[in-house]
Amino acid sequence: MASQDIFNKNPIQYLEELASSPSDQSYGNTPRPSGAEGHFISAMGMIHSKRFAEAEKKLATAAEISQKDMEANPTRLNKEAFAIILLQFGFVHILLGNKEKAAPVYQKAIEIWEDIHGKDSPKLKTLKNDYADILKEIGREDEALAIYNETLAK
Repeated sequence: MASQDIFNKNPIQYLEELASSPSDQSYGNTPRPSGAEGHFISAMGMIHSKRFAEAEKKLATAAEISQKDMEANPTRLNKEAFAIILLQFGFVHILLGNKEKAAPVYQKAIEIWEDIHGKDSPKLKTLKNDYADILKEIGREDEALAIYNETLAK
């Protein structure tokens, strides 16, 4: 893509092209997002446009790439990126009316978040309450109640 072409594209398309272009292709000084970041950014645009099924596919790809990145290089940054992608993936499942699919995705994201930030993280309490809400809505009231009680005790 010639440099003048970037002004004819929306920013999400541009970032998606950067993330999926050959790594030896030059874009000047523009930082190249990872493949997971490109798919994640694209999914956010789709969510904004209420194209939830397309966003779900992009987030599935982002999660797969991010998980491989995390497993190959388990840094705090890679773990957190994977957890954030999973949370958004779970949110899209909810938007699509599939809370049963959202529950295990949220659970995995919470496990990673807790590993990174510890049990006393303020964000963790919010994530656990969101997860408990999902469990309650899919009929797993006992599990939800246990999580609510755990977060209240802290």
